[in-house]
Amino acid sequence: MRIVLEAPQVRGIVIHPAMVYERDGGVLARFHEDLSTFGRVRVFGNENIRWPMVHRADIGELYALALERAPRGASYNGAAVDSISVGALARAMARRAGVETAPLVRSIDEAVAELGEWVRGYAIDQRMSGAKARGELQWLPVHTDPVADLS
Repeated sequence: MRIVLEAPQVRGIVIHPAMVYERDGGVLARFHEDLSTFGRVRVFGNENIRWPMVHRADIGELYALALERAPRGASYNGAAVDSISVGALARAMARRAGVETAPLVRSIDEAVAELGEWVRGYAIDQRMSGAKARGELQWLPVHTDPVADLS
């Protein structure tokens, strides 16, 4: 990141996107696949783990605003929602699909054995604020309720 922000020959800007989603895609694509395969959504660790979220349309708008308005060397978090529990997301997708809403909670070790080390990232409890981008770039995310978006 420093290389981009400090490069004298470019106007380096960094955007740190939150978990990017759309109705059945992005970070939620696996949830959609789980519904087809298992009839339930799998959650790794526990359903209280929180993720910061941003809809794909909103993160696209943030990138455009950053290109137009951000000063050289700026860094922004692209989070429209600071945090939401994966359990709430899983239940919303299950309700829409008309299946059992309680997520299938799997241990991290069990998930790693099946899917690989990368899955540990799904079990990290996270919060991220997009306040700086909203304030400095006048970014106004439209999708601020992922549960409503998934319904």
